[in-house]
Amino acid sequence: MTSETTPNGEQTTTPDQPAAAVESKGGELQISNSAGNTENKDQFNEVKAQVLSVLSDLFGIVGHFFSEYKKPLINVALVVGALVALYLTLSVIDAINDIPLLSPIFELVGIGYSGWFIFRFLLTAEARKELQSKIVNFTNRVTGS
Repeated sequence: MTSETTPNGEQTTTPDQPAAAVESKGGELQISNSAGNTENKDQFNEVKAQVLSVLSDLFGIVGHFFSEYKKPLINVALVVGALVALYLTLSVIDAINDIPLLSPIFELVGIGYSGWFIFRFLLTAEARKELQSKIVNFTNRVTGS
């Protein structure tokens, strides 16, 4: 330790080696702290060991996750796939609808089909009963009742 005198006349003591030293080796700046250096190395080694243990078991963890949650993951994938298919279908329909003469033709086909459906199933009471029985039969087949 060295003793120094300040301009006020007070004496201060400073250690011979600084608490933190800055070294430059080959263009790299290295800062070393002699007092806390071993504590930092111990903490770093603990964290490093934890990270390496998780990374070494990563395939086992992921495999266990997929085997445990197989059905929900399949359901999520199906929903995402259905949404992508719906988006693509709507995009194709929008692209076809932008073709100049096809949009009015599709509207005429829709109006014609709606007119046929009304004439066939909704005008008479017998036709409405027939439509109702078809709907009931279809729902029974779907629900299994």
